[in-house]
Amino acid sequence: MKLLSVRFANVNCLAGEWKIDFRDPAFGDGLFVLAGDTGAGKSSILDAITLALYGRTARQGELTSGGNEVMNRDAVSCFAEVEFLGADGAAWRSRWEQERIRHRDGTTDFRTAKMSLVRLADREDVTPARLDDAKALVAEKAGFSFDDFTRTVLLEQGEFDKFLHARDRERADILERATNTAHFAAFGARINERAKKENQALGKRETEANVFRDRLAGLDAPDVAEAARAEAEARAAAAAARADALRAEKAWLEADAKLAAGVRALQTDAAALEARRPARDEAAAALAAADKARALRPDEAAVLAAVRLADDAAETRGRRAADAKRLADAVPEAGRTVGARAAAAAAARAALDEALPVLKDARRLDGEAAIARMALRKAGEAAGPLRAARAAAAEAAARARGEAEAAARA
Repeated sequence: MKLLSVRFANVNCLAGEWKIDFRDPAFGDGLFVLAGDTGAGKSSILDAITLALYGRTARQGELTSGGNEVMNRDAVSCFAEVEFLGADGAAWRSRWEQERIRHRDGTTDFRTAKMSLVRLADREDVTPARLDDAKALVAEKAGFSFDDFTRTVLLEQGEFDKFLHARDRERADILERATNTAHFAAFGARINERAKKENQALGKRETEANVFRDRLAGLDAPDVAEAARAEAEARAAAAAARADALRAEKAWLEADAKLAAGVRALQTDAAALEARRPARDEAAAALAAADKARALRPDEAAVLAAVRLADDAAETRGRRAADAKRLADAVPEAGRTVGARAAAAAAARAALDEALPVLKDARRLDGEAAIARMALRKAGEAAGPLRAARAAAAEAAARARGEAEAAARA
C-alpha cells in the first residue's frame, strides 16, 4: 500500500478543509517529517488517514451516532478522504464522512457515518450497501486490517513496542504485507522443501556410511581398499548425478525468475494498454471510417463531376433569377414609359389633325403671296396701299407658317 494524498475537513483542532498531496515534488525523496508544537494538529492528520480507511481512529476507536470526539466542536460535519495504491496495484479513493444534528432543546447527536470506495482508473464506485461491508472492502484493497495498519504503517506514540513484542509469526505476516514480499515467501517455501530433501539425503548417506564402516571393520587391507574404491566410485557417480540435478534445478529457478519478471512486465504493459484503450478505440473508429471512405473512392470522380454540374447549374439559375428579377422590376417602369409615349403620340396626332387645315391655308396663302409678289413686282412701287397689303399678307403668311411648324413639332 502507498498513500497518494489525504484530504479532510473539521478533524479535531484543524477546522476547515485541508489537503496533503504526497505526489508533490516536495515529497519526492520519500522522507519527510510532520513537525509542530503540541496541539498543532500532527495527530489529527493521522486520525484523518485512519478515518478515511477504517472509519475509526487509534485514540477514539469506532465512531457511532452516539458520539464523535473527532469532529471539530464548532462544525456541523466532517470528512476524511485518502487516495492510495492498493495491494492489487490499483489506485483507489476511500472517503468517510459524518454530520452533526443540533436539536431545538440544545442537545446534539450524529447521523450514521458513510463510507465510499472509488477506483480512480475509471471512476467506478464499488461501495457496498452496508457500512461494515464497505469497511471490510477498503481494508481488503489496502492490504491491512486496522490493527495491522496501526502497528506497522501508522504507529501511535508509545505503540511501537506492541509491534516489537508481537509473536514471530504474526510480525512476519505483518512485515510481509507491509513490504509486499509475498513472492519471496514462495521462494522460501521452495528453499525449505529443498533443505528438507537434502537433510533426508544426508541422513541416508550417513546411514550408508555407518553400514560401510561396519563392513570395513571385518575386512583385510586389500579388501578394504577394493571396497573403498568401489564406494568412492559410487559416491562419485552419485555426486555427478546430484550435480546434474542441481544444475537442472538451478536452470529451473532461473527460468522461473525470468517468467516472474516477464509476468510483471506483462502486467505493466497491460496497465499501459488499458490506459491507452480510449485512444485506441478512437483510432479504430477513425480507421473504420477511412475504410468506408476508401470503398467509395471509385465513385469519387463521378461524385465530383456531379457536384461541379450542380454548382454550375446553381450559378446559372442564380444569374437567370437575377436577370428575371431585373426584368420584373423594369416592367412597371417600361409600362409607365410606354403609356406616356402613347399619350404623347395621341396628342401629337390630335395636334397634327388640327394643324392640317392651317397648313393648307398656309400653302394657299403662300400661293397668294407668291401671286401678290409677282403683282407687286409688276406693279412696282406704284401705290402705298399695295405695299401695306403685301406686308400684311407676308406677315399673315409668316404667322401661319410658324403656327404650322409649331403644330408639326408638337
